[in-house]
This record gives sequence, structure tokens and C-alpha cells, in this order.
Amino acid sequence: FLIVILCIVYIYRKKIEYRNTTTSYIDIIDELRRENSQIEYSNLKISAYSIYEDYLNELNKLCGLFYIHGDTSREAIKVTESVRIIVDKIRSDEEKIKKLEQIANINHNNVITRLRSENVLNEKELKYVLYTIVGFSARATSMLMGIDTAAIARIKYKIKGKISALNCEYDQEIFG
Repeated sequence: FLIVILCIVYIYRKKIEYRNTTTSYIDIIDELRRENSQIEYSNLKISAYSIYEDYLNELNKLCGLFYIHGDTSREAIKVTESVRIIVDKIRSDEEKIKKLEQIANINHNNVITRLRSENVLNEKELKYVLYTIVGFSARATSMLMGIDTAAIARIKYKIKGKISALNCEYDQEIFG
């Protein structure tokens, strides 16, 4: 009897965890969509968002499916798995990251290239700088980097310390 109760509790907790994960992905997608609709359309932001437009359109369709069929566990599982796959593709698409870096360099006086040549920031920190320069929010940046939002604040703090040690204009250029 105790084993049955423990199994039920385990399954119930897994369902809650799954629902929270799904909700988290959907919230991030909604935030990306809101950011996209509320941004000031500078050439930089238009170019940056157009790089990820195919992924964002696919995620938008999945959000629609989730809201229509989210109450059925079978469809919710399919949508969540599809979202997870797309998010993983976004995170690992080096070609798009390189394009984004080129756009940032063109619009910000080669700041990523210059920072890379200084050898003070690691690749994760450079990615944070890249996403910040093109205008992604902390939450979107955390999703793109695959880390939690609390880690974003720590990365920003570390970067500010490293950049201030350089005694140069990067701080204003990156953090506004």
C-alpha cells in the first residue's frame, strides 16, 4: 500500500514539474514575442531578430498549439518536447551566433572583436555581452545561454569588474 502511495506522489510531482517546465518555456517564448513587438526598430535590432525569425515563428506556432491543446497531456508532451528541441537548436546554432556577432560588430565599432582580442572575457561572458548589445532581455539571454536568470546577474557583475579593470570605454558601450 505504501509503495502505491509513493508511486502516486512521485507521478504527481513529475506532472507538476513537467507543467512548470512547460509553463517556463511558454513564458520565455511570450517574452521574446513581446520584446519583438515592443522594440525600437533600429537596424541592429531588426537584423538581430531577423536572424532568429525562423525559430521564433516555429515557437509561436507551438504556443498556439499548446494553448489550444495544453489541457491534454499527450499534446502538451509533444509541444513541450518540440519547444525543448527548438530551444536546443537556438542555443547550439553557431552560424546564427556568428551572424549576430557580425551585426553587433558592425553597429558597435567592432566591440565583440575588440573584447575578444583583450582576452579578459571567456566565451560565456562574450555571449552575454553579445546578447546585451543587440537588446535581448536578461530572461531571453538566460534562455539563449541555457542558464538561470540569477546567473545572468552574476555574469554581468563579473564582466563589469573585468571591464572596469581595463580602464576603457567598453562599460558605457555595453551597458549603456
